[in-house]
Amino acid sequence: MKTYSSVEEMREEYARIRARLERPAHAIVESLPQRISLPPAEPKAPEVWRMEVIKLEQKPEIYKTKIWWHEVIDVVEEEVGIAAFDFMGPRRNQHLLQARLLVYALAADCCTHLSLAAIGRLANKDHTTIMHGAPKGRLHPSYEKLKTALLSRLSPPSGDPELGEIGGG
Repeated sequence: MKTYSSVEEMREEYARIRARLERPAHAIVESLPQRISLPPAEPKAPEVWRMEVIKLEQKPEIYKTKIWWHEVIDVVEEEVGIAAFDFMGPRRNQHLLQARLLVYALAADCCTHLSLAAIGRLANKDHTTIMHGAPKGRLHPSYEKLKTALLSRLSPPSGDPELGEIGGG
C-alpha cells in the first residue's frame, strides 16, 4: 500500500490515475499511422432498432411442442394452493411432500424433452428420487386433471392436423 506525505500528493496521484484511465481509447486512435483511414461508423437510427425489437416480440408462436418445468410448477402451485418455495423446499410435511411428488410425476410425463437426471437437477434432487417419486405422484387425485391441462397447451404444427398432440399422452 502506498503512503502519501500530504493530501496534495494524494490528489496529484489520483489525477494521474484518472487521466490514465480516460486516455487509452484516445491514445490508440492517435497512435495509428496517417495512411490508415478508418471508415466512419454509421450508427443505426434508434427508430429502426426499435422496429426490429417490436417485430421480434410480436412474432407469433406457430406451435408449441414442449411443456417447461416452470409451467409444471405453476400448475401445481395453483392446484394445491401452496407456494412453490415451500413445497420444493427441504421440509417433509405430508401436504408438501404430496405436492412435490405431483411435480415429479407431471414433469416426468409431460416434459418429454427432460431426462430424469435433468428433472432432478431442476428440483435439486437425485434422479433416483424422481424415479421413485413419480409413480407415487401419479396416485394424487389431481394428477390426471393437471396432466390433461398441461398437455392441452401443446398444439400440432399448422398444416398437419393428423399429428394430434405432440409429446404423447
